[in-house]
Amino acid sequence: MKKVSLFVVLASLSLSMPAQLFWKVTGNGLEKDSYILGTAHNAPISMIDEISGLNDAIQNCDIAIGETNRNDTSDPDISMTDMMVPVDSTLDKLLSPEDFSIVEETVNKCLESTGVTINQLLMFKPGLISLLAMDINQSILTGSNDNEVLFDLTILDRAAAAGHPTMGFETKAEHLQWILDPPLKDQATWLLSKCKNYDHQKLMNDTYFNQGDIEQLESRTPDEGYREIFVYQRNRNWAEKLDKLMPEQSCLVCVGAAHLSGEKGLLRLLRDRGYTVEPMQ
Repeated sequence: MKKVSLFVVLASLSLSMPAQLFWKVTGNGLEKDSYILGTAHNAPISMIDEISGLNDAIQNCDIAIGETNRNDTSDPDISMTDMMVPVDSTLDKLLSPEDFSIVEETVNKCLESTGVTINQLLMFKPGLISLLAMDINQSILTGSNDNEVLFDLTILDRAAAAGHPTMGFETKAEHLQWILDPPLKDQATWLLSKCKNYDHQKLMNDTYFNQGDIEQLESRTPDEGYREIFVYQRNRNWAEKLDKLMPEQSCLVCVGAAHLSGEKGLLRLLRDRGYTVEPMQ
């Protein structure tokens, strides 16, 4: 079956985020400072000029790193069959009627402007339904529907325009696998959790855009299994890669703000490796 190329960016606002967005990494033998920015993919591009020190880091870093790289041309080895579920495992069969009703209402609300309903997507894995619905919802809530001006990718583009190489922690293929590989029942449970916490989405967006305190906001996906797969495991992978990259160059890291905070957040993992991680003032 023909392979399908998909550009996938996981929604990064699905968990609580730290109030401080921009951080400096020093010490542990580093010859140059590195920087970490917690992003929201659909944040206004104007925020780049509003975050103190960010433009200097864009101009002066040696390499800019995102979750993925716009220039990644890898073709995910994923077929339509990989994205679909057996007829006895569609979302309406994985959830109770009551829970499916919650998901149906929320997903249809997110997809309203497209003319698509959840009933047209039931043959797809719940993780893919979540991706499609929540990504579209992000665009609606932020007034943006242009993937070419995503906040984090724009930062990487500006670093490239300044003559610096860019890279992604993950390929687009790897990003897609994070969504499709978990057990179907888990995917359905996580989508239900997001839908139950739907009303927090715009509040979280507004708070991020105002650079406010969002640590206390309830997660849209509080399930610990979800966090382990989509946040904690990736944080560990990224910390290991940064441990090898930062001694050689000044890195500007742009990842979803949800990855920064907490005992298993990227900032704590770097501190545990001996680095000094401080907020930029």
